Formats: sequence, C-alpha cells, structure tokens
Amino acid sequence: MRIIIILLVFTVSTSSAFSQIGSVNLEDKPFVFQIEKDTSIWNRLERNSLFAALDQQEQWFFYWTNWFRKDPARFYRLVIRSFLKQFPEANNQDLKGLDQQLIQIPNPLPLFIPDSGLMQMSRIHALDLAKRDGAISHTSASGKSFSDRLNQVGWYNCAAENVYQGSVEALKALVLLIIDYGVPGKGHRLNLLDPTFERMGVSFAPTHSNTGIIVQDFACK
Repeated sequence: MRIIIILLVFTVSTSSAFSQIGSVNLEDKPFVFQIEKDTSIWNRLERNSLFAALDQQEQWFFYWTNWFRKDPARFYRLVIRSFLKQFPEANNQDLKGLDQQLIQIPNPLPLFIPDSGLMQMSRIHALDLAKRDGAISHTSASGKSFSDRLNQVGWYNCAAENVYQGSVEALKALVLLIIDYGVPGKGHRLNLLDPTFERMGVSFAPTHSNTGIIVQDFACK
C-alpha cells in the first residue's frame, strides 16, 4: 500500500513572500529509528511551560526539529540515511546536494522555543484544515491569509509556515519536510535551517486513517 505525502510552504518577511507545494508517494509503513534521547534538548523544552500543553506527537515533533537544528550533518548521517534504507523509493533527485548543504551549516543553529502566539496559530489552522477533509492551504476556511492569521496572534519581524499531510509519525514527517520532495525552491528545508527563526508553534490534527495534518509556524522577533 502506498501513501501520498503533501507538503506546502509559505514564507513571509519584511521584503518578500513565496509559496510552494510538493508531494511524494511512499510505502505505507512506519519509519523505525532508535537512539538515546538527547536530554539536553528534552530537559530544556520541559522547562518551558508551553511545551507541556502540546500532545505527545507534537512534543516529539518539536524535539526532533531541535535535534536536527543542533547538528544537521549528524541528522543526515544517522536519520536520513536510515530513512533511505527503509524507503529506497525515496532516494531520488530531491536528495541531490542535501548532504553537502547540511555539512556546511554552522551548528548548532538556535534551538526553537515554544511561542504562545505561534502555538495558537498552528493549532487553529491545523484543526481548520482537518475539518476541510485535509485541505492543504495557507488560507483559512474563512478566507484569512497567512499574514492575516499571523497578525491575529502577535507581531513578528519575519515568519514562515510549513504544512504537511501524511504519516502521523513525528520523525518521518520531519525527514520528508527536510528532503522537500517535489518543491523546486526547497522552502520547507530552508525554513527549518533558517538561523533567524528562534520561535516555533507546532500542531497536529488527525484527518482519516493513519494520516494527519501538521502545521509548523516559525518566527523571529
């Protein structure tokens, strides 16, 4: 059985904005990866009261995103290579240059901290998309754009949003966003690697059997 993963990205700053969409068709099976928890990341997150408000899947997505930010090259060696062994159909031209790009990233990148406005924004939009049968859009059912939704929760110098539909596994979803299948500008990956982003909100909403929507909002102050 195959499952289609859909990715949608939007970035807005004081000078520019862009939106891109991509997808990939993978075998519908779990991604198995085991490694000792990085307690320095986990304990730091747990000290933030907003982290406790996330459900388990959201917490793990938050954790793995920061694990990636701490050492992108190590993430490639350990996680992405393991992913490609388990999903050989995922090894295509979208991987070209990814290893070299991650090796050249100065690490660690700033780790994300939970932001109340972004958490509210991501949760409302994830639930909105799930109610619309898993629609993939940066526009709400009521017609509010990304910028409209952002302005409702706070003021930020720059911001971006990743929207994902597919497997509910946190690490698998993150890998797919990093590889950015079918997205010419690799906007999801760029958001995840952007050193100016230090705040994040993440929300998960189930759609139908074994799939769901993940909305990931980033910002800098």
